[in-house]
Amino acid sequence: MVLEINNLNYYSFENINLSFANKRFYSVVGGNNSGKTTLFKLMTGFIPSDNCIVCNKVSLNHDSINNYIQNIGIVEVINDKSFIYQKVKDEMMYPLYNLEYSKNKIEKRINEVIDLFDVSFLDKNINELTKCEKQILLIMLAILHKPKVLFFDNVFNIFSQDEEKKLLSILRKFIEKENLTIINFTSSLNSAFSSDKLILLSNFKIIGEYLPSDLYNDDKLFYQNGLEIPFIVDLSVKLKIYGLIDKNYTSIEKMVDDIWP
Repeated sequence: MVLEINNLNYYSFENINLSFANKRFYSVVGGNNSGKTTLFKLMTGFIPSDNCIVCNKVSLNHDSINNYIQNIGIVEVINDKSFIYQKVKDEMMYPLYNLEYSKNKIEKRINEVIDLFDVSFLDKNINELTKCEKQILLIMLAILHKPKVLFFDNVFNIFSQDEEKKLLSILRKFIEKENLTIINFTSSLNSAFSSDKLILLSNFKIIGEYLPSDLYNDDKLFYQNGLEIPFIVDLSVKLKIYGLIDKNYTSIEKMVDDIWP
């Protein structure tokens, strides 16, 4: 396991135990006041904990915080304080300079990330970017130092369905190429279909761990715990009840093609 939580007790969390395997995509889902934000802050070191969380064999505590954060990347929703520099390239070079990368190594790493994300704004000013491009830049910055675990905090909500689909495909490539694990904290189930596992939180308790297919089998469970069921899930469940389809769908376009070829 690349990250483990062992007997975590904080605020309303009691004896929380979770494990996250290498090269997997997890979504931690829950409604308002479920404990997602608190757990996110604990796992990313914003809230102190005492050796309950281990990432890449580094136990998180006061003395090891610097070593711990070298193993993780953090992506939050863009805000006015997200960037330091005016130019995209300067922003991307800064964290690698801090890690004492050579000039050649910096250029190589930046080009690797730029190529995989297939973007062309390296030489632009940040204020020229769209909101979605700025969010993608934050993701690229979080990946530059090759973390073992990448954390997202309600990031996918700003993207359109097509943009989200493209981004998730790119991140899947990073998972395979760089042995990356992604832990996506979200109140939306729309990105759940791309997850390997869902962890459902409610009232600071772990309700359970589920597969994306469980959205169709236990849709009421997620709804009862403060989550809005994606339209395609709700539609699939109802159409199966009436015998109009015999399988689950993650795309309305695919469903329409199958029903009305």
